[in-house]
Amino acid sequence: MSESPKTRRKYFCPSIAWAFFIAIICLLPSHSLPKAHFQSEDLVVHLISYAVFACTIAYGYFKNPSLVLNTTKTFVFLALFGLMIEMLQYALPINRQFSLSDFFFNALGGTIIYAQKNLNRIFIKLNL
Repeated sequence: MSESPKTRRKYFCPSIAWAFFIAIICLLPSHSLPKAHFQSEDLVVHLISYAVFACTIAYGYFKNPSLVLNTTKTFVFLALFGLMIEMLQYALPINRQFSLSDFFFNALGGTIIYAQKNLNRIFIKLNL
């Protein structure tokens, strides 16, 4: 018996939760954030957080074999999501600013979606 479309959507819940987590953390006022331990720590955090985001999306598609992952569309979505966050940081009165380097590292982290076939092998080995 196959799963219903509603049941299959549950595998995208980690992606949705991670998107909310990124948005909340990135839209906190700057005085609420911890101080960096080393130079460019912020960029490393952006890279890793968007790589995790890409992995959660790949996992959702992996668990839904009837859906075909379009890696380019997913990458564009991740890049646009990062751009939207940066624009909100500029527009909202939270003492944050638009950062082209943050946007670049968000997109760079999203490039892990192109390793989707390898991610599927990892998901299988980990029995996820």
